[in-house]
Amino acid sequence: MLAPTAGIVEFKSMPVVCLCSSRAGVQELVDESKKLSKGTDVVLVLGYSDRAVLRILPAYVNATIRTREGTARSRSMQVEMLMLVCGTMNIGKALKNSGAKDGRKFLVFTSNAALFSRFAKRCAISRIRSIRPRLVSKEAGDVAITELLND
Repeated sequence: MLAPTAGIVEFKSMPVVCLCSSRAGVQELVDESKKLSKGTDVVLVLGYSDRAVLRILPAYVNATIRTREGTARSRSMQVEMLMLVCGTMNIGKALKNSGAKDGRKFLVFTSNAALFSRFAKRCAISRIRSIRPRLVSKEAGDVAITELLND
């Protein structure tokens, strides 16, 4: 997925962010995402909020670098990203603030379109709309500052 250059994240395929809904419970979606993900391949299910949308790509970049450099606080890219999206290294707070809840719309972030297709098919999720992932400088800076303060 990513080039092995230290400190640089190079996208070989554009990440995908979609607003989704599902008849399945969120826990089933999270469990399936863990089965599909290997290494830096990621499927992340988040509660929907404008803040999460803005921070998801910077969180992916930072989590990828942290995982590659061995400085990640979690063994899972999904958990590392969740904490970075929330701006806290406390997993309980992160889940409370941005964890997806049953019966609500949620965001699905995947590291590439093919991975999203496999996940959507296996979980029978419906895509409400695609959200163009982008780095928003203000939010990217907030994620980086959060990392520095928590080191």
